[in-house]
Amino acid sequence: MEDIPWTEAVTAAKFDHLLGLPQGTVRTLSVKRLTKVGQNYGSTLLSIQAHLRDGETLDLVGKFMPPTEMQKKVFGSATTFLKEINAYRSVNVELIKLQRERGVPAEEVCDPLPRYYGSQVNSAGDDSAAADDNAVLLLENLTSSGYRMADQMTGLDLPHARMLVRKIAQFHASAVALRILKPQVFKDVIEGKCKFVSMPPEEQKRFSDVMVEHMCRLPEIAPFNDKVKAAFERLSDLPFAKLWAEVVEPFASLSHNDLWVNNMVFRYEDSEKPTDVKFFDFQTLTYSSPVRDLVFFLYTSLRHDLVRNSVDELTDAYYENFVAWLKKLRCNTTVFTKAEFMKEIDRVAPTEIVHILMMLNVICAEEHEKFSIDDVSDSVPPFSSGEMYRKKVLITLQDYDARGWL
Repeated sequence: MEDIPWTEAVTAAKFDHLLGLPQGTVRTLSVKRLTKVGQNYGSTLLSIQAHLRDGETLDLVGKFMPPTEMQKKVFGSATTFLKEINAYRSVNVELIKLQRERGVPAEEVCDPLPRYYGSQVNSAGDDSAAADDNAVLLLENLTSSGYRMADQMTGLDLPHARMLVRKIAQFHASAVALRILKPQVFKDVIEGKCKFVSMPPEEQKRFSDVMVEHMCRLPEIAPFNDKVKAAFERLSDLPFAKLWAEVVEPFASLSHNDLWVNNMVFRYEDSEKPTDVKFFDFQTLTYSSPVRDLVFFLYTSLRHDLVRNSVDELTDAYYENFVAWLKKLRCNTTVFTKAEFMKEIDRVAPTEIVHILMMLNVICAEEHEKFSIDDVSDSVPPFSSGEMYRKKVLITLQDYDARGWL
């Protein structure tokens, strides 16, 4: 299996072990690339079909280390890979267990992650050590169950956004409930293991400086140049690890920290109306404020007209679902007032603008602007100048400024 980027031999018996199956169960493997250039930078994603002796086929996604040393350095892969494995193997397991213990019916349990099949952190099988080039995470290939990704350039319409907001609110609230009801478990699996690993400070600063220079050349955002410069200067000296890991009660929970349209898939039945959503890519899962995900999602993943018209509606929907889920888990919600929630948004949103603008550059990149393996030696991707990028940046800055966040 030359497509699998391990230094160790790839055998059917190895996959028996990874999948927890009796020796000799996996007969053959079929492997192919899963993503196109510009869709994924922090790992190598492969579609793997494991053909079993009884005729069954398991459709899997295999997540492996990124192919270059620069990518491993920028993404802190030795640490973040292990953290993502823990998201499936520990964090989500505890959240589901809590919901069942609190009487949530099986059909209503919030389980927005793909099914976990198996993993290894390194060739030594030592989960206490860093991930190496033989790390792998095996997950359900959701395309086989009718899930598909939305168009990142277009963004999500209101039905899709409402569904995502409801599901992420339940996910966040489940983590808050775990903190309230099982504080030691929360401390062990979330507070202790979900620590953000930032890119090296010098890379962050260089990226910020080059990006500000690029953005200030765009005529559309000239009215906001001074505020954009001030925002980047204010935040660029603080490592993302500090920005994204600051916790203020009572909203201490989990933050995915990369919740944009390419890290979620929707399922459909007879129409284009979505019936379910799953999200993935938990390398940056952090003990942090849950509203960081909400703000980042709203300004990176909606259709641009919804940023003008529906941010308030979706913010309200998130809050209502968050509190309703806490009540469903029989938690006291007295301190989770709407006023405190809006105060938390006003605290977090100004620190999220750099993250949003950086990501819009990736999301809106036209084909000739997409970051590829050839660019990683510089670690600063090409910057977009396309119409969609300029439009989304302008709308974001206008709305941020109107809300007093810029």
